[in-house]
Formats: sequence, C-alpha cells, structure tokens
Amino acid sequence: LTWGMQSDGIRPAPGPNSAESDDGLPPGNEVVPGRYTIELTLGDASGSIDATVLADARQGISQEERVAAYEARQALQGLFEASVSALERIVHARADVDTIMKLISLQPNADEDESLKDLKTLAGDVKKGLDGLEKRFRTPAETKGIVFDDDKVTSGINMAMFYVGSAEHPPSPTAQVYVAQARRMLEAGLAEVNDYMVTDVAGLRNAVNEAGISLLNDTGPVEMPE
Repeated sequence: LTWGMQSDGIRPAPGPNSAESDDGLPPGNEVVPGRYTIELTLGDASGSIDATVLADARQGISQEERVAAYEARQALQGLFEASVSALERIVHARADVDTIMKLISLQPNADEDESLKDLKTLAGDVKKGLDGLEKRFRTPAETKGIVFDDDKVTSGINMAMFYVGSAEHPPSPTAQVYVAQARRMLEAGLAEVNDYMVTDVAGLRNAVNEAGISLLNDTGPVEMPE
C-alpha cells in the first residue's frame, strides 16, 4: 500500500459512470508537512506507524502559507461536496417520480380517471423541474454536442479549484475572485433546490398520498376461500 500524502477526497457525483467507492473515498488534497499516524485495520487486527511529511525547501514557502493554501483547498472541497449532495437529492427525487408515474399508470382506469391523469401530469411537471435543477448544477450526461457550461455550479467550483490549486501559496487575488464567484453560484443553486424540494416535490408527495398510491400498500392477508 502506498499513501500519496493526500487527505480524503469527495465521493463522485451521481451519474451513469460514477466510480465505485468500495475502497473508500478518492484521494483529495495533499497534506501539509508534519507528523502523521497511519493506521491499517483488517478485521480485528490493526497496526499503526508514524510518518513525517517533509517540506520541499526549494519552494521557499513558510508553514503558515502552506496551511493557508491547504485550508483554502479544503474549503473548496466542501463546496464541491455540497454540490454533490444537491445532485444526489435531485437524482433520487427524479427516480422516485419515475416510480410514481409507473404506479399511476398501473392503477385501474388510469387512462379514464381524470384525477389520476392530473396527478400524472403533475408528476411529469415535477420531473421537468428536477431536470432543470440538474442543468443548474451540471450538463446532463446524455447531452449531445458541445454546450456552454461556464454558468453551471460545478464549473464555477472547478474553475476556483484550478486557480487555488495551481500554486502552493495561499490564494491570489484572482483566485479569491473565482472562489467568491463559486460560493455565490453554489448558494443560489442550493437555495433553488431546497425551495423546490419543500414546495413542488413535497406537493407531489402529498398529492400521491391523498390518492392512496404508495409502495407496499397492500400487505393484508389473503383469505382462504371457503
């Protein structure tokens, strides 16, 4: 086993090609010079060893500057984690809406019952809204061709990560501008997701419950005929 002197990274965003996380989180930012304890555990057995990460003296950077740069990278990693959480909520909610639409279609007289037809239309509208929220954060994987994506939340965060991670020193004034922009983009995107979940998605959930449509709703016993 080799430790690349990196802290834990962030789980990948949900998608058709999401990496498996059986081996834990992907590597993240390189740690600052210092003394660390590495612990390995396998079943009930464990062991540890101390390791010292040394600074590259040729860089001429103080420990305080290294710590400041590391903390800036970690803060951006936190922004990326929040964007992943938002995308997970969007993807999971959309999968639930697909299930709801299928359940509606399986109801007796689904094609004639106006209330069920209205409910299915509502579910379709909510799904379109979720699609729009995903596009607020990233370009969907199924998108064809080359599209402009500088206005996406994840693009803003990635740009800030590029500028902050391009030097060992604390963020430059230019990098700080991109960090501030990424924070504004994420804050606005999260506000939209949170509002949509407590209004439109919650409204659909209530409408579905009132219609008596749910999973595992028929758990009563089957009576033995006389």
